[in-house]
Amino acid sequence: MSPRWGPDPALVSSSAHVFVDSLEQPLLDLNDSHHLSRVLRLRDGEPVSVTDGQGRWRSCTFQRSTSALIVSGDIVTPTRPTAPFGVAVSVPKGDRIDWIVQKLTELGTTRIVLLRSDHSVVRWDRDQASRHLLRLQTIARGAAMQSRRLSLPQIDVVQSLDELLAEGGVAVAMLGAAPVGGTRTPNVVAVGPEGGWSPREYDIVAAGDHETLGLGNTVLRTDTAAIVAGVLLAAVIRSTDS
Repeated sequence: MSPRWGPDPALVSSSAHVFVDSLEQPLLDLNDSHHLSRVLRLRDGEPVSVTDGQGRWRSCTFQRSTSALIVSGDIVTPTRPTAPFGVAVSVPKGDRIDWIVQKLTELGTTRIVLLRSDHSVVRWDRDQASRHLLRLQTIARGAAMQSRRLSLPQIDVVQSLDELLAEGGVAVAMLGAAPVGGTRTPNVVAVGPEGGWSPREYDIVAAGDHETLGLGNTVLRTDTAAIVAGVLLAAVIRSTDS
């Protein structure tokens, strides 16, 4: 019997977890085949869970001689799907965005928005954004496999806080604001850059009566704030989901 919360024990106990195109005929791609056989060094018969990325999964065993997956269990569709929640973050300098995407994926975040705010130091052009998205999607896929997720987070680029707020359901993280957990849970929490939101962005939030929330009583780095936002949203959604 599956637990009320958390992944199925069979997922936790599998030696590896991979994404495949088809659960009916699960096939490993070259990268996953190399990872299972050369990196993890799985032996014949070790359990491997596979998912189609759409919330379904099944158990298989690994055949080392051919790097094949042998179906050993029925297709499972969890009755309690993951509730969606997202974090938007102004991209910090260096490789910290890699760590942010990895950890937000492990937390179960369903959408990660790479936000270009007024004070953002990192400003990708279209070609740069495309290259970075491919790299971050690879990082998210690896984190999803490690954490036994059954779907991948959506990762996209939004060019301004204005554009993000226009979607609705967005709360803006600000010092001094009330914590998350009121009558409404936002779909996305937006975290600003190291230099904070600009006066123009503060005015937009105030003029539009947009929701704000606090992440604690200290000033956090952007990468720390993004993870705190993800943890708080996940906790509130879990506590209110019946």
